[in-house]
Amino acid sequence: MRPRDGAGPALALIAGRAGWPRPGTMGAEVEGQQFGIIARVTVIPCCRCNACAVEQEPSNWHQNRQHACQAMRTEMQSFMLGAYWDARRDTLDTCVEKAARFFAGMAEIDPLLAQWYEKGRSRKDALTKKVDILDRKRLEELLLKGRNRTDVGREIIDDLGFSIRLWNGASQEEAEATVGIHCGCYSERVGNNVIIDLPCQSESSPWVSKASSLLALVAETWRPKWAGIMSERAMRERDFSSHPFVDWMVYVPRPIAAVPSPGRIETLDGLGSIIVVQPDPPLGADSEEASRIRQVERLLAA
Repeated sequence: MRPRDGAGPALALIAGRAGWPRPGTMGAEVEGQQFGIIARVTVIPCCRCNACAVEQEPSNWHQNRQHACQAMRTEMQSFMLGAYWDARRDTLDTCVEKAARFFAGMAEIDPLLAQWYEKGRSRKDALTKKVDILDRKRLEELLLKGRNRTDVGREIIDDLGFSIRLWNGASQEEAEATVGIHCGCYSERVGNNVIIDLPCQSESSPWVSKASSLLALVAETWRPKWAGIMSERAMRERDFSSHPFVDWMVYVPRPIAAVPSPGRIETLDGLGSIIVVQPDPPLGADSEEASRIRQVERLLAA
């Protein structure tokens, strides 16, 4: 069974416009039948809790995420990296190759992004499912396992591509991270994405000092339409349907001449530009920060 004509709004509700996950929809594996359309569309999780390791029912996920996130320490900001691109018919071999380079690159940037586990029915179960990121055959198996299927007959939906979701197995909540990849999707209704829910930001987090390197790795590996590092707070409080979404850092595949001080531009040879809006992660309650973000938004819209 294929999507009916007019199923676009329902798909947009599940996955965001052109496959861009939005706050409040991320994390659930939503049964399409609930919306009168096909099968299952996986929306990558964005959470800050031990439940990152657990495969959850859609009815429980959002409630659990809210409870866990509210319990986290308020002095730490939660950030995610999101990269998004439209229909692109990458083959399985291409997706495996890109995923292998991506995982290897993350391991060099931060030890917390160096080991990954499949999700399980419990934290204990997930910790038995370590993934060898150097084993391309294993990556291929996981990408194939993550394909979407129809509700009736469980037939593979080829044009929705491949996906993989992993958890880093951290023992402390503030060190937890998840990564999700959706690639090889050539449906005009659902896009591709890479989402990393990063460990909570602190001065001791290696990824914070190398954040632009992480964003460059994503841009070089996946060639997205845009990508950014943004706080969960900003995504909740501002309009995430406006793209590119500007918060701390944003990548666009075109040259950018200048940005307001103290921002800077990192040029990726032949790929475009990373705009670092300010040296430190934004706090979200500063008028000068908000002004700089608006200036960069206007620059990108011009």
